Amino acid sequence: MRRLAVMFVLVSLLSLSIFASSVGHEKYIGTGPYKFDLLFVPEEVEAKAGENTTFDILVANKGSFALRNFNVTLSGTDYEYGVTPRAADILVWGEWDSVNGLKRGQQPFQVIISVPLNATGVHLVTLTAKENFSWRKVTQEKIFILKVIPAAEPNLTVSNILVPEDIRENETFDIKFSASNNNAFKQQFDFLLSMPSDWHTTDNKKSVLLEPFGSANVSFTVTPTNSTGNVSVDVVYPFEKNVLSLTREGKALVPIEEQEQAPRVTGFARIMEFLRNLSPIVLSIVVLIAIIVVWFIVKVVRFYSSRKKPETMKKTNAIGLS
Repeated sequence: MRRLAVMFVLVSLLSLSIFASSVGHEKYIGTGPYKFDLLFVPEEVEAKAGENTTFDILVANKGSFALRNFNVTLSGTDYEYGVTPRAADILVWGEWDSVNGLKRGQQPFQVIISVPLNATGVHLVTLTAKENFSWRKVTQEKIFILKVIPAAEPNLTVSNILVPEDIRENETFDIKFSASNNNAFKQQFDFLLSMPSDWHTTDNKKSVLLEPFGSANVSFTVTPTNSTGNVSVDVVYPFEKNVLSLTREGKALVPIEEQEQAPRVTGFARIMEFLRNLSPIVLSIVVLIAIIVVWFIVKVVRFYSSRKKPETMKKTNAIGLS
């Protein structure tokens, strides 16, 4: 009897310890009776500043118990959002389908994010789906990218560009410039450095968050080799624009100037240009000679065509008599 009592106490203590360790474990993902799939969560959501962006997800119950008081929340952004429905009960089994039979319980949720007019940048947003009824608090998370497009086209000014006139192999140099935000809202700009593949840099991308009408200095540190090539800095987000383009000529870094491509000249264009440069008398003589040549060619063609016709008629008559 004492053994049974001791075993009962030990089992009770073990159960209580497991229960205590499980309560409040917010990141628990159910694998048994409380299990669900989080479907159709986008990897990237693009939103325009000043507007709402909407997407839908689907939760499918894959466990053996109903998921009570189930809700979806977002974190990682300060933007206002709403989820419809706010909470739902997802049963184990759903409606009967004449084609697929009895379906598992499913519940769609619609997420609406309200993006402020002065919003900008790229955000990592965590979508959390959670069942709040049981002590397990079954939770599942997925992360997506929220990319905000500014309401107005960003106005960026780049000035005070500093680059060395001469560079040497394996000697580090800096490319510096000042970036100014000419908009009345905060704006993030991403600058990308492109250079020959065997040159080295500590970081080929710089992100600058500028206050309204604010400015900041941007710097890239580059270590060249003896190879030649082009060096350029571009704004790659939120729009694409070239800041500067350089090329290496010997030891010098010189700007690349855009040259207008010369129009392609065809043979007919050359002939017309030649005729335009002729004097009126010479042009009249050339036109007269051209007319005579064409008339002579037409006459010759007609003469040989008329000679062949009688021979053809004789052959035809001969075949008919035979």
